[in-house]
Amino acid sequence: MKREDEVVYELKEYAINKKEVQLIKTKIGIIDDKIARIKLRSEITNTLKEQIQDLTDTKILLENELYCKNLDVYYTEKALSMLEDHEKNILLSYYCEGKTLVAIGMDGNWSPTYIGKIKKQALLKLKRLIK
Repeated sequence: MKREDEVVYELKEYAINKKEVQLIKTKIGIIDDKIARIKLRSEITNTLKEQIQDLTDTKILLENELYCKNLDVYYTEKALSMLEDHEKNILLSYYCEGKTLVAIGMDGNWSPTYIGKIKKQALLKLKRLIK
């Protein structure tokens, strides 16, 4: 079974991975646009062919990275989906969005103490789920 700090680390990694997934998708889109613009030229020289190959190689690396990041996100979301909605929301607000217990409590009109208790319980549940 994982330690609590390992679960917290995985939650923070989840937030980072979600952002990186969007960034990688953007980069892949830019590469696709560059390749399309090169292919529109009337004459494709060897230099342009090399550029297309370099861009394609970079795209393949990015797609592999995207696959791994999406897999990490998927497994974390699968574990999070087994929590109650309010537990999941508290963990994501605290660890992924950086909100304080006070701010989270204000969103739902709860005390920071209550939010802290739910957060701790949710971490323990998640710890058992992630193993």
